[in-house]
Amino acid sequence: MNKNQAALIERLRYILLGIVGIYISIVSCHVFAEPSGYPNGTVKIIVPAPPGGMADTIGRLVAEELHQNFHQPVIVENQAGASGMIAAQNLARAKPDGYTLGIGYTAFLTAPIVNASAAKFHPVKDFSPVSQLADSVGVILVRGDSRFKNWRELQNSKFQNHEALSFGVPGYGSTPHFYGEAIARETGLKLNVVPYRGEAAILTDLLGGNLDSAVLTPAIAMPLIKENKLTPLAVTNPKRSPALPNVPTIGELGLPALGGAQTWVGVFAPANTPGYIVKEISVAMQKMMAKPKVRERFIENFGLVPVGSNDSEFRKVMERDYVNWNSARDKYNIRME
Repeated sequence: MNKNQAALIERLRYILLGIVGIYISIVSCHVFAEPSGYPNGTVKIIVPAPPGGMADTIGRLVAEELHQNFHQPVIVENQAGASGMIAAQNLARAKPDGYTLGIGYTAFLTAPIVNASAAKFHPVKDFSPVSQLADSVGVILVRGDSRFKNWRELQNSKFQNHEALSFGVPGYGSTPHFYGEAIARETGLKLNVVPYRGEAAILTDLLGGNLDSAVLTPAIAMPLIKENKLTPLAVTNPKRSPALPNVPTIGELGLPALGGAQTWVGVFAPANTPGYIVKEISVAMQKMMAKPKVRERFIENFGLVPVGSNDSEFRKVMERDYVNWNSARDKYNIRME
């Protein structure tokens, strides 16, 4: 074989290797390419609360935004009960294809933490966090005609007279349940934590004089605070609520802040939902939370601090707070009764 023949063979070898490389690239694109066309049908959003409340309103905002982005029907399904565990359980069991989503709040973590035997899901492993929409907050309230105008007056009077203080919360395992039990243990106050199925029932008993105090969301409490029918004593989050800037936090009052554990509301998908779908929905949620009118509504109507995180950021929040709430459960021996 002369030099010309050897050069020709070598050239042909490189050409064949190039053809094989192109073929492999084409095949790889077909094998690993992400499917297009999501969604191609109706998307369902599970809301862990009855119609009319804050979670329901947020769920319908999310549904409207997804409909505008994806041009497909988006429906809301209310599944109230068990501090959100019924809805969470059904979301965890749903097919991870992006067609079933859920509105979740911190009770997704706290309820299973205090009642692991009843929870049919793991609060971190069984969900794909999509976006933290906002930081949530609870408000400790008394009736507007109460003789107590601040927490110190209430605490000192009840403590000095050895009276029990009834404290309405939205279900065992809710974050207000955690705060109630922690306050009782840290202050020595006789606190009778009374669980309810929802905020509407708490509000009825508080206004009717059947409760001394309660924890409600600003969305429910704000109209009645403005009418002087309710008096806010404290907010449960580490930071003050933008809707109630003059109301102190429990930390400022020297009450247990549970290590700075936060409360939030966000959007979830079942675990193992394809990453590209989670990111598409997350981008839509970030877009929604960047709208000035939406942010204003979250602050003024809901008393929430808008966030609009991406999916990775929300997962970090979930993992961090799972540790915080577990620590609070152990420290204050918080259990289902």
